[in-house]
Amino acid sequence: MNNKTAIFSGKAIKVTPPEQKEIMSSADPVSVTFEVDKVWKGEVKQKTVVRTALSSASCGIEDFAVNTEYVVYAYGVMDQLETNICDRTKPLASAGEDIAELGKGYEPVTISEVADPKDSAPAINTSPEKKQNPVEKSTEMPAGKPAGYYWIPLGGLVLILGFAFMVFSFRRKS
Repeated sequence: MNNKTAIFSGKAIKVTPPEQKEIMSSADPVSVTFEVDKVWKGEVKQKTVVRTALSSASCGIEDFAVNTEYVVYAYGVMDQLETNICDRTKPLASAGEDIAELGKGYEPVTISEVADPKDSAPAINTSPEKKQNPVEKSTEMPAGKPAGYYWIPLGGLVLILGFAFMVFSFRRKS
């Protein structure tokens, strides 16, 4: 439960298979839209989409059915939730033990409670920390890139150039 972003129960109202392609993968995502009625963890909206892999070969849940209620254990960021066969997600009818363990729960976030980004003013940083000049280059790594990401290709290029230099130097001496 600690590893999950959201835990909720709700009825599957739409199951959207992945787009048909010439080559399909068992990991292609299936999107399941839920009408949420109870939440135990996270700020889950009344209508929430959860993705799972197409096949159980890639740990996907294959048997989501429209108009069936489920208890869903999901991970990931709130707008891109995912679940799989190892997450205890199951039909509500067979989740009595889970419901007893989870307790009372609370209502999902209603659409009116979700802030409209157009209505909110831009955030202004009033902290005394040093503000970055927009002309200065950022030293932060792009999101999702490991710290040594740029050094690996650069190191490979140096090795190739060094090898080429040695080959040409050796040929010149012969």
